[in-house]
Amino acid sequence: MAISFDYSSASSFFGQSEVDYLSEFIKVAHNSLHERKGPGSDILGWLDLPINYDKDEFLQIKQAAERI
Repeated sequence: MAISFDYSSASSFFGQSEVDYLSEFIKVAHNSLHERKGPGSDILGWLDLPINYDKDEFLQIKQAAERI
């Protein structure tokens, strides 16, 4: 999965050189998250939510939504 960042509307606040400068920091942060390293690594369950969630609870929510 790739995430893109369209900063064209904010180009008056920062330029391409700043985006280029920050790109390496973003890569490090991305890798730290997905390798589950660093501060807060014990609370990263949200990373798996698109795949690993309580499917029974989700079914109950969908059924309640249909009733409503």
